[in-house]
Amino acid sequence: MTSKNSFWASLRENNKRRTWLWAISWLFFLLYYIAGTALVISSKKSYLEGIEQVRQVTDFEKHQILIDAVNGFLGSNIVLMLVAAALAVICAMQGFSYLYYRKKVDMYHSLPVKKSSRFIVIWVNGVMIYLIPSFVGIAAGILVAVSQGVMTAATFYVICNILITTLLLYLGLYNLSIIAVMLTGHPIITIFGVAVLQGYEFVVKFLLLAYKQDFFEKLGLFNNSRLGQAWWSPYSAYALIWTQASWADAMKPLGRLVFLGLLFFIIAYLCYWKRPAEAAGRAMAFEITKPIIKIGIVVPAVLAAALVIKQTTSGYEHNAASGSPWFIAFAILASAAIVCCLMEVIYEFDIKACLRKKKDILICVVLATVIFLGFRFDVTGFDTYIPKPQKLESYAFVMDTGENQYIDEAGNYMSGAAYADKNMFITDAEAICRLAEIQPEEDPDEWILVKYRLKNGRSAERNIWLDYNNPETDVLLNRIVSSAEYKKGAFMIMSDSFDRWLAGSNEYTVTARYSVGPYSYKLSTDDMYKLTELYRQDLEYINYNDLSQTLPIGKINLEAYKIKNGEKSYYSYNYQTLIVYQDCVRTIACLKELGFYQEDIYNKEDVEQVVVTNYNFDTEEAETDTALYYGGEATAVEAPNRTRSVSYTTLGEIQEVGEFVWPTYWGYGNRYRELLDNAFEVTVYFKKGTNPYEHDCMSYTYRVLKDKVPNFIREVTAYIPE
Repeated sequence: MTSKNSFWASLRENNKRRTWLWAISWLFFLLYYIAGTALVISSKKSYLEGIEQVRQVTDFEKHQILIDAVNGFLGSNIVLMLVAAALAVICAMQGFSYLYYRKKVDMYHSLPVKKSSRFIVIWVNGVMIYLIPSFVGIAAGILVAVSQGVMTAATFYVICNILITTLLLYLGLYNLSIIAVMLTGHPIITIFGVAVLQGYEFVVKFLLLAYKQDFFEKLGLFNNSRLGQAWWSPYSAYALIWTQASWADAMKPLGRLVFLGLLFFIIAYLCYWKRPAEAAGRAMAFEITKPIIKIGIVVPAVLAAALVIKQTTSGYEHNAASGSPWFIAFAILASAAIVCCLMEVIYEFDIKACLRKKKDILICVVLATVIFLGFRFDVTGFDTYIPKPQKLESYAFVMDTGENQYIDEAGNYMSGAAYADKNMFITDAEAICRLAEIQPEEDPDEWILVKYRLKNGRSAERNIWLDYNNPETDVLLNRIVSSAEYKKGAFMIMSDSFDRWLAGSNEYTVTARYSVGPYSYKLSTDDMYKLTELYRQDLEYINYNDLSQTLPIGKINLEAYKIKNGEKSYYSYNYQTLIVYQDCVRTIACLKELGFYQEDIYNKEDVEQVVVTNYNFDTEEAETDTALYYGGEATAVEAPNRTRSVSYTTLGEIQEVGEFVWPTYWGYGNRYRELLDNAFEVTVYFKKGTNPYEHDCMSYTYRVLKDKVPNFIREVTAYIPE
């Protein structure tokens, strides 16, 4: 009797009831990893045979291609993650399925087995159903790869990390699914419960963001990837592990994944211990959880309905005051009543139950209304928030700096905001707080993204509107942009990570070119290092006026690549662009020494034809027609085409046009609003054999300097109404 009731005997007995789950798990993992690895190797060998018919492939190249294929297959965590998630739910529901039936509950409780022992036996069995087949299956896949000589230590290391982290993910989801089983008494309701527990935090965060975007005009986000993160979700912790630059950085999300697994296990065990026997067959096992879950589901649903109606009745305009208040009020009342009634029907498995507990509808309406009005009237003062200078420790300040790209320590791409978040720590608190106080009377032309870091450890992210009509704006921007703290976080070339990227390694090479519009000149390695160092020195003296009131004269393009399979293989994020401004005196002097600096925007001898186009945006007739078209007093009309062009082919005319054009660079925008005329553009067609033509640029469209277009061109391209 003692033997039969021992832990291992109970485990074996429980396994007999779960044979089909074991069979599915073994079948999948063995077939996937053994057959899958063999198929991947076989398909790559066939691919190599096809390549050999076109060109010669070395043994080293063949081996490397096979290794990359196996690494991509066995080193992928997507399949394991999906299978772990599915098995976690199935094992939890199947293992404790007896709790759904009153007779089975009575039978199990009549056995001479401790309640805690029964829970542990079922729990351990569920872990083994995933753990043993998955580990054996991937080990078999590794043996297949080893037998073909395409397994490396690096791939094996990645596989081991994936196995461990995915096991932790499985434990977190498995325990969370058991909680759903314990809180419910019917398998269908359990499935809904699993969905709610796994996705509730994501939904609430998404809804919160949607409300902020619709109601708060100064919402700013430094890292959009945080929107998909949920602190209490094993999925989020697992995903964060694989987005870190190193395993040292991954320890925090890894620790969170372990913590969540332990926490959910404790909650699941306590719920199992407290679960009443009469809960079998009911929708909810505990009466106390009914109103909590109902309100927790109904209020977000009502808020979502109210937001949809607000956006619909406002024509999808994002404004706190937009939308019909009567329709919104109706949406709140109707959606609260419908969802509350539906929840009650599900709770009681009785359609007549929809008329019960009407006070829950009132509670949900009140809570949803309070939250909605809190956003509508900005009760928290989100848009008006400006920290006091004495409470501000530092801040990051993000402004467009042209064609910049940012790379982390592992060589992965980062957004400008994410890079500034890690590298920009400006301490001039008075400047940013005063800049935030200056607000334009009309809609802003431009705004900047700021992250305030407070001395108490908290942080706040906001968009600050820029009032260019206020002379103090330029003074404050110059003060901030001139600081070394700003430049370190705005220009990657000012950091040590740029030097490491530029130096490259055995894996990749960096080459450089200097370009002026369509003209391109290759730089030697020595010239590249010399120019980047001089450019770094020039940036130390650059201020906001230099960036906003002087146009770029050229750019230094740095490109990283490696040779793979006999061809250039570019990284996904493989370049750096250094914009050369007119005040980069050291860089310009070096370019002159190298013979790359151009006094003229283009060489007239290289040009075959220029075409000047005037779109006539600023005519009085265009403004009138635009007003009519967008809802004026008259009926909507189709505005006539006002575009006028003129072509020039003589050297004198080509040279004259070249005096008022400028190359097109990314980064043009409100910063150059006073320097360029958007009504004009010039298309230049180059002759064969010229520098632009040899670089596959047969034609190039230039921008036009403001107030520099000669009157005779304005006259010949002006729109004359009929």
